[in-house]
Amino acid sequence: MSGEPPTEAEIMEMQTVATVKEISKHPDRHAGDIFRNHGQNLMMTTAIAAIEEQGKLNGPQAEASAQAFKKATDHITATATERGEHLEQIPLELPATLKTTKVKEFPNSHR
Repeated sequence: MSGEPPTEAEIMEMQTVATVKEISKHPDRHAGDIFRNHGQNLMMTTAIAAIEEQGKLNGPQAEASAQAFKKATDHITATATERGEHLEQIPLELPATLKTTKVKEFPNSHR
């Protein structure tokens, strides 16, 4: 160190390195993962951001935004429901192995 105070970028880098080191020591090192809890945190932050932006619009624009958000959410929900129903139909276990039978070769067959 030359005695000069660190720049803002250096401070942010040091804080990031310290945070990463602290997270890696933590027993739950995936604490900052946006897909933790099956992406529920990501969905909530996205919905909150949409609500905040919708609040900045005037009446007709806000209503149109709300309707578009509902339509998109309904589509996503329907797709997820269909996927869930499809996954329920897939057996959790592999089928039993097929019994092998002896194949009798005929003397005149040349393969």
